[in-house]
Amino acid sequence: MIRVELDEASLGATRIAISPLRDAFCAMHLALPRRRPSWPYQEWVGQAREVWREDDRLRPLWDLFEEGRREVSDFLLPRPFGTVHVHEEIAALRATDPAFVRAQVAECYPGMADAPFVQPYLKDPEAACAALADAYAAYWEGAIEPYWPTMRRLVEDEVLVRARTFATEGVDALFAGLESRGRWQGGGSLPYSN
Repeated sequence: MIRVELDEASLGATRIAISPLRDAFCAMHLALPRRRPSWPYQEWVGQAREVWREDDRLRPLWDLFEEGRREVSDFLLPRPFGTVHVHEEIAALRATDPAFVRAQVAECYPGMADAPFVQPYLKDPEAACAALADAYAAYWEGAIEPYWPTMRRLVEDEVLVRARTFATEGVDALFAGLESRGRWQGGGSLPYSN
């Protein structure tokens, strides 16, 4: 179980935003070979898995999804800023400050400086972030873009519902409506089971 502790400042900074890049990242999890997605995702997953298998530009993403690797640092998936245009988020990833990348590697992957998937981010963070941005762009183009108009409408509807809940009923009601693996305990504690 993972427990996320949120202090008052964190709760005050909570925003509900659209992030096409995060949607793509989450969609990649559904397309992993060991996953058995439910309807209505089955047809899409078949097509997404073809993109996943056949496009070598996705190698930087493949490395992130290696069996057992769960860490996702802020430089690998930047904080959403509320755009509905994935290419803006990809551009932000591409422009990540190399010092921030190195600091995040030290924080998120302690003792793993020699790991092959970490090495590019230490040796040449600009090139590594550019390759990661290219991988996201390739996955987006092949697996998400044809479906994005529908997905965007659904995401926008969800954001409106969550924002209204947050504004009218407060943070307890917002987090109480999370998926079943997450549970809001109030007072700033959010246990989550993988």
